[in-house]
Amino acid sequence: LTKTISTISYDFKAFNSKLKMNAFWKYYNQKIEKVDPVVRTDANGNQYRDEMKEKSNFNTNGYGFASSYLIKDAIAVLLSAERAVRMPNDNEIFGNPGDNLTGSTSLKPEISDNLNLGLKLGPYKVNSHTFSASAAGFVRDTKDKLIRKPNDRVNDAVEVTPMVNLGKTQSIGY
Repeated sequence: LTKTISTISYDFKAFNSKLKMNAFWKYYNQKIEKVDPVVRTDANGNQYRDEMKEKSNFNTNGYGFASSYLIKDAIAVLLSAERAVRMPNDNEIFGNPGDNLTGSTSLKPEISDNLNLGLKLGPYKVNSHTFSASAAGFVRDTKDKLIRKPNDRVNDAVEVTPMVNLGKTQSIGY
């Protein structure tokens, strides 16, 4: 398993630093090569060791920005948007018996389009105390979400399960 993530970012300030912004781009690359030993039999009936190989390669781009605008002292509006990528990790791809997880080399990366909006009040100082308050909301549209495959058999003695790609999901919250 080889993962490479390359990033370029740009920071920007304007209006006497009331507006702050960061824009970024990421390049993701993941190469998987799995080798399993197998026993084969030749034409004469002799057994020999061979290798079964599985290979895959994935690459995509992620990008986004994060910004804040200071409306007046101690009141700021926050806005960010991102195309985020979560690549499967080695346990999800190759399995981990200690976590009851079987491997799956066919997993696709999880890709999520995210939007966040928030408001921050503070910090305010009262005597020797400092406090602030914030509120935020978000929307996440995710494709190929990585989850542990549900087991609907309640009395199943087999406790190992693979990771799977769920398809499309959406989360909205605050």
